[in-house]
Amino acid sequence: MLFPGSSYAGKSSLALAFHRAGATIYSDDLAVLDRQGLLTPYPKAISQRLAEGKIEEIAVPEWCRDLPPVPVTMIAGLRFQEDSPELRVEAISPGQASLMLLDNSLTGATKYSEDLTVIASICATAKNLKGIRGDADLAAGELLDMLSTDPGPPPDR
Repeated sequence: MLFPGSSYAGKSSLALAFHRAGATIYSDDLAVLDRQGLLTPYPKAISQRLAEGKIEEIAVPEWCRDLPPVPVTMIAGLRFQEDSPELRVEAISPGQASLMLLDNSLTGATKYSEDLTVIASICATAKNLKGIRGDADLAAGELLDMLSTDPGPPPDR
């Protein structure tokens, strides 16, 4: 799964929630994709913002470096909304998901055509969503359930 988003979108909180739910974390801050569109590990500490404004660095296990590349099965652009009691998502088209990933690409301005080819192939086969979430642990559980019960085709738009 990829969770594109700007700073303070709650990506690190989601990564930790997925880890607590038993998922393997390939990366928190950056998603490194090879030219075949496979997600490769980028293990670095997860930076968790604490209520006091401090940042806690949570180490990622060394074995994560040796994980094999995997296909991206879901792309979810989620905004954190504190008062949201549940995950609220809607399917988006591969084109919308591609734009979301390009907006968050480090090389989007310099290697646009190369990135677009890889991103388009990923978004054509992934389940593409956008929406809002409240509690990270609840959202992680619901997203894992969605993926395991209905990987489904992307919307045709």
